[in-house]
Amino acid sequence: MRLEFKVYSLICGSLCVAALLLWTLITFFWCEEFDHFEQGAALENLAKLKTMITLQPEEIEKKLNDYSQWDDVYRFVQDHNRDFEKSNLLYDVLKSINIDFMIFINNKHQVIWAGALDYESTSFVPVPAPLLDLLTTNKELYSFPDPTKKKSGFLYVGFDMPFMITIHPVLPSSGKGEAKGLFVAGRLLNQQFLQRMQMISKLEVRSLYSPSVGGEPPLLTETYNKFKENILLQDKDDLFYEGKVLFKDLFGRPVFILETKLTKNLSDSLQRVSKKFNFFLLFATVFLCSLFVGILRLWIFKHLRKKSE
Repeated sequence: MRLEFKVYSLICGSLCVAALLLWTLITFFWCEEFDHFEQGAALENLAKLKTMITLQPEEIEKKLNDYSQWDDVYRFVQDHNRDFEKSNLLYDVLKSINIDFMIFINNKHQVIWAGALDYESTSFVPVPAPLLDLLTTNKELYSFPDPTKKKSGFLYVGFDMPFMITIHPVLPSSGKGEAKGLFVAGRLLNQQFLQRMQMISKLEVRSLYSPSVGGEPPLLTETYNKFKENILLQDKDDLFYEGKVLFKDLFGRPVFILETKLTKNLSDSLQRVSKKFNFFLLFATVFLCSLFVGILRLWIFKHLRKKSE
C-alpha cells in the first residue's frame, strides 16, 4: 500500500504541476500577447487620426492652388482692382470652398484684402489682427526662396484655437515668373471641425490646448518627451485606453493635442474566454486525475492478484 500511495501521489502531483504550468502560460503569456496586439491596433488608429488631421491643411492647399496661379489675382495684388473683388471675393464663394478666411498681401508686406466668414451674420468680418501681423512681419512665413513651393500647416496666434493655414506665393497662370505677393487662406480648428473628424475616424475626439498671451504657442501641460512620434497611448481603466496625438505648427513648435478614448474590446473578451478556459482546464485536470488513478489502481490490484495466485 505504501508503494501504491507513492505512485498515486507522483502521478497526481505531476498532473497538477502540468496543469499549473499550462494555466500560467495561458494567463500570463497568451493574454499578454493579445494585450500587445490590441495596443498595436490602438496605436495604428492614433496614427491614422494623426495622418488625417495633418493632411487637412494640405487639402486646403490643393483646393486653392488656382487662386495663387491666376493672372487676375496676379494683377489684383498689384493694383487692387475693385472688379476682381466684386466678382470673386464674395461670402458665398468662400463658403462654397469651405474656408473661414482669405488674405491677399503684396510684396511690400501690405494687406491688400482680408476677410473672415461670420456664419451667423452671413457676411465678412475682420481677420484677427495678430494673424495679419504675423503674416506681414515674420520672415519665415512670407519668405519663399522657391516661389513654386507653398507652406501649409497649423498656426497659433493667441486665440482659443489654432488655424489650419496655407500660404502661396502669387504667380501668373503659367506658374512662372516673379511672385508679386502672398495668397493666404485657412480654417479654424474649431468644434465643428472636430465633429467632422469624429464622424470620419469614428473616434471620440476632443482638443487639449490652452491659450497664451502675446501670440506665443500654447502652454500645454503635457510632457512632450513622453510622446513617441507625436503619439502617446496610456491605460485609462480596464475598458479603455487614453490616446493623445501632438501636433506642431509651421515653426515646429507644439501647438495642440487631440485626445481620444479607445476601447479594449479584444483584451476584455479574451480575458473572459481565458477565465472560462482556466475553469474548464481545472475541472478537466481533476476529472482526468481521478480517472487515471482509478484505472491505475484497478491495474495494480489486478497485477498483484495475479502474482498472489
